[in-house]
Amino acid sequence: MKTIIQNLQKVPFASVTGAAQRIVDMRLIVIDERPYGTFANCMIVDSDNGRTELVELVADQPLAKLKDFIESVKLRGWESLHYPNLEDAADLFDISNDSLVADFKITQVPFEEYAA
Repeated sequence: MKTIIQNLQKVPFASVTGAAQRIVDMRLIVIDERPYGTFANCMIVDSDNGRTELVELVADQPLAKLKDFIESVKLRGWESLHYPNLEDAADLFDISNDSLVADFKITQVPFEEYAA
């Protein structure tokens, strides 16, 4: 099953390698639950330079429950890949043609809820 979360703004984010925390906009988070584990990747836009980055998430809660606690999660990521825009990188998620997608859900989190 894949869960899609879109458009989270002003999310604190840091690298697991120790880089300073920064504020980013998360345009797309894909949580992919497979028989062998749960993985989460996201596309973020850095508010300082506008770059789009693809990162693998590392969370302090189980990734399978990420959609339930997104307001309080501490997000970290591995080294990111940079793309000129979101559209160029979105195909990497291969959401539409995934044969393992049994249940597809898109969640929009209003900024007011997240900022509380």
